[in-house]
Amino acid sequence: MIPEDVLSFFDVNQGRRPKVLINLMVGKETVSSLFWGLNYEMLSYTDLWKQIDQTQFLKMVKEANKLGLLITQDDKVFLTNAGQQKQISLGSLSSNALELKLDESLDLFLLSSQVMSELSFKNSLYVPINDDNRINFLVKRWFKSLKGDFVENRKMVLAYKDALKNVLSELSDEDADLFINYLPNHADSGMTIAQLARNLNLTQFQTELKLRIIFKKVFDVILSKEIYPLFDLIRPLLRESILPDSVLQSWKLLQKGMSIQQVAKVKNIKENTVKEHILTVAILKDQFPYEKFTIMSFELPGRPETWKFEDAQKLDSRLTFFDFRLIQIKKIKDLQNDRSFR
Repeated sequence: MIPEDVLSFFDVNQGRRPKVLINLMVGKETVSSLFWGLNYEMLSYTDLWKQIDQTQFLKMVKEANKLGLLITQDDKVFLTNAGQQKQISLGSLSSNALELKLDESLDLFLLSSQVMSELSFKNSLYVPINDDNRINFLVKRWFKSLKGDFVENRKMVLAYKDALKNVLSELSDEDADLFINYLPNHADSGMTIAQLARNLNLTQFQTELKLRIIFKKVFDVILSKEIYPLFDLIRPLLRESILPDSVLQSWKLLQKGMSIQQVAKVKNIKENTVKEHILTVAILKDQFPYEKFTIMSFELPGRPETWKFEDAQKLDSRLTFFDFRLIQIKKIKDLQNDRSFR
């Protein structure tokens, strides 16, 4: 890694904590990480890169500070004007694909590409690019189901190619080229990260980051448009909800009319843990019944993420931190929604 690799994660106008960015990418869905991910508008980066070298990432943030590309103020890191000149654009991401685990989905997609490519050349003697038993089982099951839909292999291959074209039409030309060149085919196992990086004149870190974001976009398109037969391929990896399992269990009980105290007793967890689950739902869900969980209201000067609990409590001593954070989440979301509709 080089210092320039980390610049894409930072902003000139908004200070960001590097550890929060790492927690999001490796999939640590704590309330704190999710809250700041919401504030940074980077929730879509959740689970983006489980194996990212955290030590190197933090080291490069320090190096970028020394070079004047980043500046740290009160533990928050800002992009400098000099850093902005060297920042590569990653594009925006939807959070619709949060129901999928990216690494598994990526492995599944790459193996399916190899299978269909070899099928188009009528070649049944090849070594699979992935030896993971679960991935191999899922691709075999998907392939068997496809064979039941098509009498001829040729038509099955055409359906797969049409699906790929549908996906590619939603990508920029640059992203589409990078995506296609990475896919394995009959001739080879696809270009390596190192080869792609040389072609793009980027570092390997930047190239893999771009690829991961492209695949997030690809899965988002497949899910939102239910593109056959690719949707059937990744469907087994879909989570029931974007909510973590324990949070989802608590939320279901609350929706049945249970109180926070009752949920805590049924699940044998602390009431504060249930409250954290509620905050997680408020962060991750588009629609949330705020009025069901707090009747409090307050306004403070400045942006909601800069508000202090102590200042809010001076306005009303009955205010709890749970009330404060819930109202803060609502205000942040309202501001972001207003901005997106302008």
